[in-house]
Amino acid sequence: MSHSRMERVEELVKHALASIIEEEIDDPRLGFATVSRVKVSKDLRNAVVSVSFLDDGAEAVQASLAALVHAQGLIRRELAARVELRFIPDLKFVYDGSTAYASHIQTLLKEIEPEEGWGETPEPDPLKTDE
Repeated sequence: MSHSRMERVEELVKHALASIIEEEIDDPRLGFATVSRVKVSKDLRNAVVSVSFLDDGAEAVQASLAALVHAQGLIRRELAARVELRFIPDLKFVYDGSTAYASHIQTLLKEIEPEEGWGETPEPDPLKTDE
């Protein structure tokens, strides 16, 4: 399968999974989830689904992943109904911590206070002449 076709399949599966998780899963363990990436094997039989969660605490992440694994049968059935593929891949859900990491870095950068006068252009001295 060509590289661009594989990317289209991954994007199609990603969007379908995002809407399935949002619309069909009614599990209190599952917080707000975002499907950030889907990587499908060349034979289309397996897919690794990277998911990030609004509550990124360790316990909340584990509970949310458990809810997704528990609902995997429903998710695959819905995926089969929504996308037309030769095989519906087995899904492996993994936590994508990149969003939480980026948020943490942004918080750290906001905490850095520039020194007084940092980045300012000095006023020209009217008495000084360029020689």
